[in-house]
Amino acid sequence: MQMRHPMWLVLLAASCASSVFAQTPTASITGQVKDATGAAVPGAKVSARNLDTNIERSATTSENADYTIPLLPVGRYEIRAEKTGFRGEVQSGLVLQVDQRARLDFNLQVGQVSETVEVTASVPLISSETSAVGSVVENRKVVEMPLNSREFYSLALLVPGVAPPAQGSLLSFRGGFNVAGASELNNNFTLNGLDNNNQLLSSPAFRPSVDAIREFKILTGTYSAEYGRNSGGQVIVTTKSGGNQFHGNAFEFLRNQVLDARNFFSPPNAPTPSFKRNQFGGTVGGPILRNKTFFFLSYEGLRLTEQVAQLANVPTPEMRNGDFRSLLQGATPLRVLNPYTGLDFATPNVIDPALINRIGRALVGFYPLPTTPTAAGQRPTNNYNFNATRNDVVDQGSMRIDHTFSQSDSLNASYNDFDNRTVDPFNIVCGSRVIPGFGCNVSLKARLAGLTETHIFSPSLINEIRIGYSQFWNPRQGQDSNIDFIQQYNIPGVTFQSSPPTPGVPQTAVNGFATIGAPTNFPQIRVDHTYQAGNSTTWIRGAHTLKFGVQFQRFATNGITIGNGRGSYTFNAQTTSLTSGYALADLLLALPTSTSRSPLFPGSYTRSSYLAGFLQDDYRVNSRLTLNLGVRYELNTPIYDKFNRLSNFDPATGQIVIQGQGGLSKNLYQYDLNNWGPRLGFAYQPFGNNKTVLRGGAGLFYNAPATNNVRNGPQQSNAPFVTAQTFNASRVNPIVLDNPYPEANNTPGTLVLSAFNGRFPEASIYQWGLNVQRQITSAMMVEIGYQGSKGGRLPQWYNLNQPSPGPGTVAQVQARRPYPGFGNITFLDAIGQSNYHGLMTRLDHRYANGLTFTASYTYSKSIDTTPGTTFNVTPSRASAQNTRNLLAGERGLSGFDIRQRFVVSPVYELPFGTGKKFASQGWMGYLVGGWQASGIVTLQSGRPFTALVTRDQSNTLGTLDRPNMIGNPNSGPRTVDQWFNTSAFALQPAGTFGNAGRNNIDGPGVINVDLALSRRFVYRERYSLQFRAESFNIANHTNFNLPVQTIDNPAFGRITSSLAPRQIQFALKLGF
Repeated sequence: MQMRHPMWLVLLAASCASSVFAQTPTASITGQVKDATGAAVPGAKVSARNLDTNIERSATTSENADYTIPLLPVGRYEIRAEKTGFRGEVQSGLVLQVDQRARLDFNLQVGQVSETVEVTASVPLISSETSAVGSVVENRKVVEMPLNSREFYSLALLVPGVAPPAQGSLLSFRGGFNVAGASELNNNFTLNGLDNNNQLLSSPAFRPSVDAIREFKILTGTYSAEYGRNSGGQVIVTTKSGGNQFHGNAFEFLRNQVLDARNFFSPPNAPTPSFKRNQFGGTVGGPILRNKTFFFLSYEGLRLTEQVAQLANVPTPEMRNGDFRSLLQGATPLRVLNPYTGLDFATPNVIDPALINRIGRALVGFYPLPTTPTAAGQRPTNNYNFNATRNDVVDQGSMRIDHTFSQSDSLNASYNDFDNRTVDPFNIVCGSRVIPGFGCNVSLKARLAGLTETHIFSPSLINEIRIGYSQFWNPRQGQDSNIDFIQQYNIPGVTFQSSPPTPGVPQTAVNGFATIGAPTNFPQIRVDHTYQAGNSTTWIRGAHTLKFGVQFQRFATNGITIGNGRGSYTFNAQTTSLTSGYALADLLLALPTSTSRSPLFPGSYTRSSYLAGFLQDDYRVNSRLTLNLGVRYELNTPIYDKFNRLSNFDPATGQIVIQGQGGLSKNLYQYDLNNWGPRLGFAYQPFGNNKTVLRGGAGLFYNAPATNNVRNGPQQSNAPFVTAQTFNASRVNPIVLDNPYPEANNTPGTLVLSAFNGRFPEASIYQWGLNVQRQITSAMMVEIGYQGSKGGRLPQWYNLNQPSPGPGTVAQVQARRPYPGFGNITFLDAIGQSNYHGLMTRLDHRYANGLTFTASYTYSKSIDTTPGTTFNVTPSRASAQNTRNLLAGERGLSGFDIRQRFVVSPVYELPFGTGKKFASQGWMGYLVGGWQASGIVTLQSGRPFTALVTRDQSNTLGTLDRPNMIGNPNSGPRTVDQWFNTSAFALQPAGTFGNAGRNNIDGPGVINVDLALSRRFVYRERYSLQFRAESFNIANHTNFNLPVQTIDNPAFGRITSSLAPRQIQFALKLGF
C-alpha cells in the first residue's frame, strides 16, 4: 500500500530552517588548563584570535579544567589562557584545518595576569578527540602538487583507502573515486558547508579553482552523525577568505603537443595531433572594513583545442555516383542487382542514374571524400583519415564575503559560477561519431550560492543557520542542427514532432560505413534545481559537546529529450541482392532495411526531497578517553513527476502502472521510513601524553536511492507516454525514403521497459574500524588501521523478463519469457550485497625544515554482486548474466577493486637561499634560492575484469553472456599481444550460460610519477613570481588499459590502448 506524504516531517524541517548538511567547514579547539602542579584551573578564560581578521572568540574552563571553542573558521590563530593569580600564557602559530578538533593544553604559572609567557603552539599530530577516519589535504599541497587539468579532486587519491574508479566509469573525468569499498556514486561533496552534488551523477557540481581552495578534508569511514547522505567519502571543501591584508595572485598554465611524448600505440610516422591547453586566472582578497568585513574573489579560464586522430569507412568517388564495378574484382566478387527487376543493371554493378533517389544521394553527400584509395576488389576500410578537433571553453568564478556584526553574530555569503561550452565530435554523449559534422555541442552551467549566519548565545551555546540554492543547466545539441533535412526534402511522417523543433539529419546506419547523423535523442536539455536550508546547534555542557541539527533539501529536475524526432534509417544490403548486395547501393536507391520513429518525450519534471536530523555527543570521559556517540535519521521522499507522467511495471500483476491512476498515489515506490543510523566511536590515549591514540568506531550508514533512471528520463520513455515504431521492409513491401513510415510495414514489437521495485528501501552499509596513531617526532605521525564494511539492499540491475536459455526460434524464445507480452524489462531492485576489508597505513610529515609529505599504503579487497557504477541503465547495460542466479552468480571482485595501492606526495623546498641552510646570504643565495620540488608517486596493482561473449550464445535475446572457464586465466604471459591465458576460456554450448564468474582476470597495474619543479623570486617580501615546470608520467612509463574482453573477438586478450604518455606543462604565477 502506498504511504501518504509525511507532511509533519516536512513541516518540522521548515520550522527548523534546516540546511543541506550540517557539515561545517570549520574547526574547533579543545583542551585543559591546569597549574604547575597539574591541578585543574576552573574559570580560566581561553581566547582564540584569528591572525588574518583579528576576530576573537573565547571560552571559560569548567570545574574539570576543560574548555572547547567550536565553529572556528580555518586559518592562523593565537590562543591565550588567563586567570587572576596566574601569568597569562599565549600560544602562537596555530594553524587550524577544516573539520579539525585540535587539542591544546595550558599549564599556568603563578604570577600577575599582566605577565605573559609566550610559546609556539604545538598541536599534536594525532586525532585524540575523534574516531572519524580521514585526511586533510592542506593548502600547500593543493596549490603546489602537480595536477593534470588542475582538478583538485584528484588529490583525494593521496588518501589511504581512496582509489580511482573502474575503467570506463562515467565519473572518471568528473571527480569520481572509490572510498573504502564504496561506489563512486556514493560520495558526498560540500563546499563551504553547502551541498555540492550533481543530482544525476553524484559528482561535484561545482569544481572550484585550485587557487581558490584553502584546504579540504576527506572522511573515509566511521564518521560522526553530523555526516550522511551517502556511505562513501565525505569531501569537505573550504575556500579562501579575505583578511586585513590584501593578497592574491595571477597565473597562466600552458600545455601543447610539442611537449608531450608519443602514445605507445601511435604509428611511428604518424603526425602528432594538435593539442593546446591554456588555463589562466587569478584571485584577490582583502578587507572591505578592517576587522569587520572581508572579501575574496577568484576567476579561472580554460581554452582547450585538441585533435584526435580518427579512421572511418567512407564511399569511394565512384561509389558515390552509383558505380560499384570495383566490387566485381577480387577473390569474392560482389553483385549489385536492380531491386525492381532482380537482374543486373544495364551496366553490371552500375546503378542507372535515373534510379538514384534524391534523398539517398543527399545522404551519401554527407560522407567526406576518402583520403586514401581503395584497391580494386576491396571494400573501403579505414580509407578516411582525419584529425577531429575538440574545443573546450570554461569560465568559472567564485566570490566570498565574511562580515562580523558583533562578537555574537557573523555572516558568510558565497557565490560560485561555472560555465563550460564544448564542441566535441567524440564526447561520450555524442555516440562517438567518426565523420565530421555529426558531433555535439554541449553546454554545462553550474551555480551555487549560500548564506551562513553564526550566532553565539554564550561561549557554550552557538547556533549556525544556512540556506543555499544551486542550479545545474545542461543542454546538448547535434552539430548538424543547422540543417533541417526533414523540411528541406519534405519527408513525411515526423511532422507531429515539431514542438520543440528537431532539425538535423536523420540517423542513418549503413552497414560497412560510418553512421550519418547526430544521436536520435538530440537536442535535449536538463535543468536541476536544489534548494537547501538548515540549522545546527553546538552546546557545551561540562564534559559533553553536543551538536544537533536538521537538514532539508528540495530537488527539482526539468528536462526534455527528443525520442527519435527525425526518425532513423538502417541499410543492410537487403534490396540490391539475392545473396550478396551492398548497403551503400541501397542507400543511393533510398531503400532501407528498416526505419523507426518515436514521438517527442513528454518531458521530465521530477520532484523529491531529502530530510535528515542528527544528534552527536562528544563526551570527554577523562583526559585520556573521549566517546563519540550519535544517531542520524534520513528520509529521501520518492521521486514523482509533477504532471503524473511516470510509469512502472508491476511484476505481481504483469501490468504497466501509472502514477496517479488506478488508485495509485503520485509515488511509484514506497517511503523508506526506517533509516536510523547509530554511530559509536572512541579515542583513547593509553599513555596520556598526546603521543599515542587508539581509535575505533562503528556505525550504520545509508546511500541516497539510486533512482537516476527516474530522474533522467527512461521512465518517461515507457509506454504509454512514448511508443517507438519500427517499419521493416521486404521485397514484397519495400520502403522508400520518400515515404519512410508506411503503415503496411509497421511491425508492432514487444514493449521494452525500464522499471524498479515498488518497495525500494535505501541501501544500508555497516562500517567498523580500528586504528592507532603515533606521533614519532614533533613533525611526523604514523597511522595504521583496519576498516571494514558490509553492504545490503544495494541497487542491482537485471533483466526481469529474461527468457530461459535453450534452443528455439525468436518466437519460441519470446514465449519463454516470464512476461511474454513484453520485451526486455530492465529492473532496478534493492538486493545487491558488498563486503570490504582494508588495511590502511599513513605516514604524515607536517611542514618543517622545508619538507612536508604524506605516504599512504592500502591493502584491501572489495567484493560485490553489482557493478554499482552505472546510471540511466538501459536493457543492454544491465550486467547480470543469469537473472535466476543473481547473488551467487554475480558475486565477484568489485570492478574498482585494487588490491594494493601505494602513494607518496612530497613537497620539498631545496635548502638553498635566504633563510636556508646553504647559500643563505649574498648573490649566491639569490642565484640558487627559491627552488622547490613536489611530486606524486603512484604504484598500484591492476583492476579485475570479466570475459564476455558478444553473441547471443545462450539464446536469451541478450548480449550479456559469459563463456566457460576451463583453466587459470591469470597464468598468461602478461604481454601486450596476450595479457592473460586466453585458452582458459571456451565458448559455452549453444543455449546455455557460461560458468565464468565476474571479474576473475587481473588487469595491468599502474606505475606513475608526476613531478613539479618550481622557482619563486621574491621582491620586497610582498611580491613573488613563480615559474613552474610540471611533468605527468615523467618516466614515460606505459600504463596499459584493460585488454579486449570478448572471447568472440579475434583480438581477445590483446591490449590496444594505454593511459597518457609523458605530458609537460609550464606555468607562471604572480603573487602578492
